[in-house]
Amino acid sequence: MTIDGIAKEYVINNDQVTLDYSVTTSGDLTVEVTVFNHGQEALAHEKLTMSDGASAAVEMELKNAKVGHHMLVSSAKDAKGNLVDQQTIDFFLLEQGEQCGTDPEAANHPAWSKGITYTGGEKVNFNGLVWEAKYWTQGSTPDSSDAWKLVSNMPVAWTSGKAYLSGEQVIFEGKLYQAKWWVNSSPTSAPQAWTDKGDFNC
Repeated sequence: MTIDGIAKEYVINNDQVTLDYSVTTSGDLTVEVTVFNHGQEALAHEKLTMSDGASAAVEMELKNAKVGHHMLVSSAKDAKGNLVDQQTIDFFLLEQGEQCGTDPEAANHPAWSKGITYTGGEKVNFNGLVWEAKYWTQGSTPDSSDAWKLVSNMPVAWTSGKAYLSGEQVIFEGKLYQAKWWVNSSPTSAPQAWTDKGDFNC
């Protein structure tokens, strides 16, 4: 059994994501494909009856999609119901915004959870990037809280209300800016605190 066409990341659009992929089998098999979120909750399911050498195009829609790590789990059974193959493909769902891709290192860290208490130094995977807690924190999303610092070497969109330290970079209105010192205002509101690094393209 071969699954082709699953990307490493998808951008959520109107709370939905569509997965387009193909399934190819050797032998007469029944293939079941399920998408799970990081909490092991099933979001979509597809069952296919495949003949030897057949290939099927599948369009799977994920509704009420949330950012984070997801898994596409596929299993193939023969006519007698015996499991002959099983595969898991990891992918990330991202918010529609100005983030440029994901950090492969993020897969090595647990996904951020609202209900977990984190202490200084703990690292999490949030939206496909690695963030580190500066001190005790719970319930504050890493991309909008001063309690977290971005470890991944990748600029993210400027967020209102979040403070940035000297050297940190953000994407704002299509340009890359670097903080000169501690600042919690936008490059437009406090231009003296930011260095304009020019137009930014991912």
